[in-house]
Amino acid sequence: MKTERRTVDTSSNKDVDLGDMVFERCPPVTPQIRKNPASPVSTGNLKPEQIVIDVIDKPENLPVIAPRLTPNNGNGLFELPLCWPGPSLDRRSEWEAGGGASFDHWVTVEDFVGGKVKRIRVTRIAGNLTHDQVRNEVLKVWFGVFYHAASQIMWAEGGRWNVGASIEYESGPSGLLVTDGSHVQVQDSQGKLWFMRLWPFPG
Repeated sequence: MKTERRTVDTSSNKDVDLGDMVFERCPPVTPQIRKNPASPVSTGNLKPEQIVIDVIDKPENLPVIAPRLTPNNGNGLFELPLCWPGPSLDRRSEWEAGGGASFDHWVTVEDFVGGKVKRIRVTRIAGNLTHDQVRNEVLKVWFGVFYHAASQIMWAEGGRWNVGASIEYESGPSGLLVTDGSHVQVQDSQGKLWFMRLWPFPG
């Protein structure tokens, strides 16, 4: 239950009746123990022929794009629903405005982005990777699993980003994908940038 905001004058030093407080009893949340996946996911909706190699740049190392710090990137006021059970891909609107999400199960990058993909166009490669190696790395990352995503880099180790691509979603807006095979920056179908580390974690 929510009430309208009220401004109270306390200069009179008299008691002020603010109304009743309403509490909702939430069921206890049982912590989930995540077991390591038996093996990486190897299949999904993305097909090898949807990965187009159209390299226009071969830098030594690819930079990532730092997201602007706005309320939609987790730096503003953010309210969760009462008795919130935790992030769910089925209820994305509840948490997507926050700065991060930790799931109680392993999630693939493909499922996380929340939209069907027409093609992924690789435009930047660092290093001497063949087209087959690039295509295999994109597939491995796209079907890779993680349980925590954040709107900023949350790991301490460095990463040598070597593949940069644009994502063409069927819904219209385009996104980006930058990776070194373990660390991932991806722009989802809603246009928000996320960072995640894939299992098995490096280090």
